[in-house]
Amino acid sequence: MMPDIDGFEVCRRLRREPELAEIPIIMLTASADPNAQQQCIAAGADDFLPKLIGRHEFQARVRSITRFNR
Repeated sequence: MMPDIDGFEVCRRLRREPELAEIPIIMLTASADPNAQQQCIAAGADDFLPKLIGRHEFQARVRSITRFNR
């Protein structure tokens, strides 16, 4: 959890900036909220991962997102 604004707002702000809008965003969360994934995607994230993700799956998802956004 961040002190002043949450990750959803950071994502929305990045997407509003033309020079940053195309940067791939993968959101990590420790939230147990079942709606967290929907909130991430609605905010503009390309992918959503729980913080307890394994190293190999994390690397594969990052490779996939960066390949997709080239």
